Amino acid sequence: MNTDTDLYSVPIGGGTPIRLNPMLVAGGNVQHDFQITPNSLGVMFRGDVVEDEVVDLYVVYMNGTGLTPLNKTVIPEGDVAEFDITSNSLGVVYRADQEVDEVINVYSVYINGTNRTQLNPLLVSGRSVEEFLITPNNLGVIYSADQDMNDVLELYSVYINGDNPIKLNEPFVFWQDIMYFRISPNSLAVVYLADVEEDEVFELYVVPSIGGASIRLNGEILPPGGDVMDFIITPDNLSVVYRCDQEVDDKFELYVAYDARLFYLPVVTR
Repeated sequence: MNTDTDLYSVPIGGGTPIRLNPMLVAGGNVQHDFQITPNSLGVMFRGDVVEDEVVDLYVVYMNGTGLTPLNKTVIPEGDVAEFDITSNSLGVVYRADQEVDEVINVYSVYINGTNRTQLNPLLVSGRSVEEFLITPNNLGVIYSADQDMNDVLELYSVYINGDNPIKLNEPFVFWQDIMYFRISPNSLAVVYLADVEEDEVFELYVVPSIGGASIRLNGEILPPGGDVMDFIITPDNLSVVYRCDQEVDDKFELYVAYDARLFYLPVVTR
């Protein structure tokens, strides 16, 4: 039985489906995390199209024309692991082990396949870029990686063309880690969870996306066993709402830290 998975488009009012990927190698599949470009003109997808178990990244017009590979040809057993499209539909950022197997770097490329750029320094064996986000203004990429110390995730900022790479957090020691981060809607700040003060005690910080001093947003040091669990940045860029057992261990309540734009020190309230 043929178990290959293909990708199709069809007019919203019905019609003849159009297969968007070329004929797949035996055993090949289009992955389920395809994305339609924000301008609705094309579709981006990952798939082992040419070689089974080697996942590349492609873009194609909705009518099935203009298929373009976006990543450098990956090495044997290499894969594009993740991708995202800029909101202006001009470019894409992706993670892949296209240089060394299981060493995942982050890259940007124009949506026509030109100007491919590696955004982080080439990592040594055993290290990888863990996560990335494109800034809402499409100018930069924020990513976490154990770039400087094995198994220690830190936070980095770089322009989408590869210029001006910087580390956003203060240099970590062996037990510290970035757990989670998000970018403010105005692209000016990055809010992140990290165990900076004590191992496995995750607190909330904000730092300018172009670099600078981090500010802790959850106020006083947490009680034993306390953690900030998750957060959201408000659309007006003024506040961060977070969930935390800030006063009593395992009693999780909602808090808000005002003015996460760094113009003032935040005031934490219930």
